[in-house]
Amino acid sequence: MLKIRRYFVISVLFGFFLINGSAPATAQVEDLVSLLDKISKRGNSYPENSNWKARIITKTTEMDKQWRPKKTTIITSIVKATDNVLSGDIVNAVETEDAITKDITKEIAEQSKKQIESSNRERAERKGQEGTEDSSDARFPFNENKRAKFAFHIVDEDSINERPVYIIEAVPKEKDEQLFEGRYYIDQKTYDVVKARIRPSKNPKFVKDLDMDIDFEVLPEGNFIERRSRTRVDGGMILKRVRMLVEVEYFDVEILD
Repeated sequence: MLKIRRYFVISVLFGFFLINGSAPATAQVEDLVSLLDKISKRGNSYPENSNWKARIITKTTEMDKQWRPKKTTIITSIVKATDNVLSGDIVNAVETEDAITKDITKEIAEQSKKQIESSNRERAERKGQEGTEDSSDARFPFNENKRAKFAFHIVDEDSINERPVYIIEAVPKEKDEQLFEGRYYIDQKTYDVVKARIRPSKNPKFVKDLDMDIDFEVLPEGNFIERRSRTRVDGGMILKRVRMLVEVEYFDVEILD
């Protein structure tokens, strides 16, 4: 699975049936445990995305107390991963504030270079720690080794882009910054996760609110990727409050040999 969450900070620079519950009367759904097994099996079937390339457009909007836009930054970048080691180039970066737009490509390029180097070092350190769980899986609760930590509920059925989906709600039994809660939209035919609307079950320090709306896609080659995301962040300390909306979209995604 393309390690998008692991690269979230970089993307900014570049651009979730209780098990004993009952299904809605109008929804003819299959056995919950069987459904979770199929979702897990499908998730484990995707090829590993260690080598990939994509054009990423990131729009970051800083908000005022009433969540009205104050400043907007749009960054276009080309990001490449080789054996999960990142590299990238900033194509363009502009900042708009008080109706004045300025080019900040050089500044963002310098910041992104430092962030990539730091991220690659941290990834190498995690890889060397035996038993460290892949942080990119934190968004998904369906594997057998994680299910015991969650209560699941089939909320309803719906359709996304004419694809029938199950809507599954997952809530951790114990609150944890590393465990997410929310709703997952599951393709009824393929058991792919099509969309997730999630948040940390326990907010990290200095974070009041953090909500993510993520769209996923399976490429013709069979690789599972994140196509776009929208993250709303409200946090900070008393003297410095941060309210931000980050929208990231991936284009021209290539799986490299």
